[in-house]
Amino acid sequence: MLRRSAFPRVALLVTILPFNVVCSDPHARFPMPADGADLSILRQFVVDDSREHRRMRVVVRDAAAWARLPLIDERIDFEREMALIVTLGRVVRRGYSVRITRVRRDGPVLRVEATVESPPPDAPPEICAPFCVAVIPRCDLRVAGFDAAPPPAKLPGS
Repeated sequence: MLRRSAFPRVALLVTILPFNVVCSDPHARFPMPADGADLSILRQFVVDDSREHRRMRVVVRDAAAWARLPLIDERIDFEREMALIVTLGRVVRRGYSVRITRVRRDGPVLRVEATVESPPPDAPPEICAPFCVAVIPRCDLRVAGFDAAPPPAKLPGS
C-alpha cells in the first residue's frame, strides 16, 4: 500500500526526467541537438542587394545585435531562435546569391554550409551586395567560422 507522502516524490521524478533526456548538457540554457544532427532552417531570406558592403558571417542571438544589422525587417523570437547572416560584400555583377543549405552539430560547435551562385560571365556590370539570413532554433553552441557579434558600425566616409 502506498503512503500518501510517497506520491509527490514519484511525480517530481517523472517531471524532471524528460527534461534531462532532451537536454544533453545540463548547464545549457537551450536544448542541444545530438552530435551530428542537423538543425532545421526555420526561415531563410535570400536578397540580391543590401546596403551592407562588408563581407561577414555573423550569428545573432539577441535583439540589440539584430538592430545593429538592419538588413531585413523580420521579427525574430530570440528566446527560441537565432539568426545566421552571410553577406558577400560588394560584388560587381547582379546575379550573385548566397544561401545557407545546412546547419549541423559537430561536437562542441555548429557547422554551417552555404552555397554561392555566380552570374553568367556575360552579365552586365552592376554593383550590389547579396546576403542571406537563416533563422534556426536557438542553441548555445559556438558557430564555427561566424563572428559572435556584428562588426562595429562604419564611420561616415570610410
